[in-house]
Amino acid sequence: MESREAKSLDLIVKVAERCNIACTYCYFFFGGDESHKFHPPYVNEETAAEIEAFLDRITADGAVENLMIYFHGGEPMMAPKPVIARIARAARRLSESGRVADLGLSMQTNGMLVNDAWIRFCADLGIGVGVSLDGDEAANDRFRIDKKGRGTYRRAVQGFRRLAGENGAGIDLHPGLLSVIDPEGDGARRLEHFSGEIGAQRMNFLHPDGGHDQGIAPAQVAGVENFMLGVFRAWVRRRDSGLRVRFIKDLLDTLLSDEGARTCPDSARRLSRILTISSNGMLGAEDTARTLDARFRDIGHVRDFDSVAQIFATPALVEMQQAAATPPAACAACPWWGTCRGGTFTNRYSAQNGFDNPSVYCDALKAFFEEVSAWLVRGGIPVEDIERRLILAGSAPEAVLGAARAEPEPLRA
Repeated sequence: MESREAKSLDLIVKVAERCNIACTYCYFFFGGDESHKFHPPYVNEETAAEIEAFLDRITADGAVENLMIYFHGGEPMMAPKPVIARIARAARRLSESGRVADLGLSMQTNGMLVNDAWIRFCADLGIGVGVSLDGDEAANDRFRIDKKGRGTYRRAVQGFRRLAGENGAGIDLHPGLLSVIDPEGDGARRLEHFSGEIGAQRMNFLHPDGGHDQGIAPAQVAGVENFMLGVFRAWVRRRDSGLRVRFIKDLLDTLLSDEGARTCPDSARRLSRILTISSNGMLGAEDTARTLDARFRDIGHVRDFDSVAQIFATPALVEMQQAAATPPAACAACPWWGTCRGGTFTNRYSAQNGFDNPSVYCDALKAFFEEVSAWLVRGGIPVEDIERRLILAGSAPEAVLGAARAEPEPLRA
């Protein structure tokens, strides 16, 4: 039986290809892909109609049971509301008719343009909202600046709090926070700030972009490791069952449940099947992968495709699906392959080897996996259960045996 992930499709719709701020690390505007300069600033009505028809066609054969649409940018709140509404309502009709069993709608914003009208709009259409923020004011404003070079922290937090209920509409959208790991930053402090001072209960922390061609220094890898471990240790100390950190939850779902472990291959496959729709209606691979090489973007227009199978038979997407399923040579004997899957596509890539590399942050990921595993063993989870689940997740049995048996080090403050 296919898992829930096996018939899932995630679409990132670039409703705006312009932004009101200028984050220094932004992959979309400063990552080497200049295509946004030649695209319409926003999805227009004609393209929205083509996306609507596209959704109808690709769900007609039952190949998509679970559909997730992310309204993205640039800054999506710069886009016209009617365009977003048309796409959202088209997706809702698919759900209401039963053609799509599970539908999710989400928007990722910098928070600067949040107002009561947007809050009502998202609430009415059932669009969840996440806000991008990189720590406290000093940390955030190192990178997330507006076009005049001013920090954005206070305006972003104001937007988050409005989304969380401090608005004239009396609506709480329960927003989450999305944050990029700072190798020079303090992960524990960031989690404490997000949870304790801002009041966020859902968050995730992303590895910085960059692959093997960018010369990621060992000090940066060590910094990412320290940050991840800091987040995890702070999460443990808080003992708050309602506090969800996505990258921690994903690992625990694997190590604590046979069912969760069995879904790892399909979850990895799902990540390789994320599509991006540009403001001109062109389809491409997952948003960050589009910066790797021209073959991962503009694989065809939405009007050119009638089925999911047709889309994922295109060479670039076949390459990504194979990468998700096949361990790089350096990962084949790693006990954590099943849950790690080599890290993100951007962190694996090199022009010479394609995706046949481990993540540039491999050492950081291993340290995180080992610490969480040791914490679970100290808490009474049998080593044999963890090892069985790593094998169920796809790791080679001969690589796994003994992986969780090292004497765990005590958690450091």
